[in-house]
Order: sequence, then C-alpha cells, then structure tokens
Amino acid sequence: CTSEESPLPTGAVCPDVREPIYNLFANPHVEAGLPTTEWLPEFRNDFDLGFVLPNEAHNQVVARMGNIPYAAVYFSSNAWHNECTANQAWGPAEWAATCIYLADCGLKPVVLGREWDEGFAARVAEEIIIAGRKPQDIWINLISKTKLLLALAFMKNAQIVVGSGSSGLTITAAYMGYNVLTFWPKPG
Repeated sequence: CTSEESPLPTGAVCPDVREPIYNLFANPHVEAGLPTTEWLPEFRNDFDLGFVLPNEAHNQVVARMGNIPYAAVYFSSNAWHNECTANQAWGPAEWAATCIYLADCGLKPVVLGREWDEGFAARVAEEIIIAGRKPQDIWINLISKTKLLLALAFMKNAQIVVGSGSSGLTITAAYMGYNVLTFWPKPG
C-alpha cells in the first residue's frame, strides 16, 4: 500500500482546511443585493423550516395578553453581543431606551429569550433603572418562560418584533413573515 500527498480542498466555505474556520454567513452576499441561490450553489438551497404554529400557542398568547398592544423584543445574549459582534451591536443603554420608547408609545415590550439571554436582559434592566424607570413598569419579561412555538406566537401576534440581527428568534420571525425591525451590528 502506498500513499501520496494530495492537495487539500479549498473553497468559499473553508479557504484552508488545515484551519477549521468555516464561513457560512450569507450576510455579505445578501447585503450586496445578490440572491442566496447564488451564494454557495454547490449546496442545497432549501430554507423551509417545515413547521406551522399551532392554534393552542396563538390562543395562549391571546389569553395572556388580552387587548394589550405590544412589541415582542429579543436582545440576544451577552455572548452574542460581546464575542460575536465585538460589542458593536446595540448595547444595554440603547435597548433600554428602545424599550422605554416603545412603552411610552403605547406598545408594551414583551421580552423573549432563553436562559442564556438573562444576563444581557439584566444589564438592560439596570439601564432602565438608571433612566429613572422600573423595568417591571416598562416590560413583561418572558425570558426562559416560553418554548420556541410560544415565543413565535408572541411574535406573530405582536404589532412589531424588534430584535438583534443575526440572532435566532429575530431571523425566524422574519422568515415566518412577521413584522420585524432588526438592529444589525456595525459593519466590520
């Protein structure tokens, strides 16, 4: 048995396989106005999530919120803000100001997320206090209190979804066709 050294494969996804750095973010491609079907044509381009929102989730949101007009809000986590965006995304002070603005406009912010989002939400709550307000008067904090389908039902029934760009709930809400306002990190 003999062996020969063969060249390592390269490409847009991993330019040098000796370093496992995979570039699977289509954002620069899409932001340049190009369709995702041309981004990596060698890969299947099927973004159908394949689920529907159950009526029970919708009914639970209606039972909890009644006729209160609200905005579903997703900040994301400390890790996303600190490591993934190098602190170039909206910080706690900007999110606090956004929640206060929404509340003052008559849209109660309903804050969504998982347990790993609690730390960042606590930082936003501190900023609300610094602004002279009480977080419990500004928002309804449902972080760690909703499963995915219930969170999606909250987003679907909201007047608007306000969220961090490149984060799961925000992207999923946009995919589902909900009214979404996304705050992206600064370029670079």
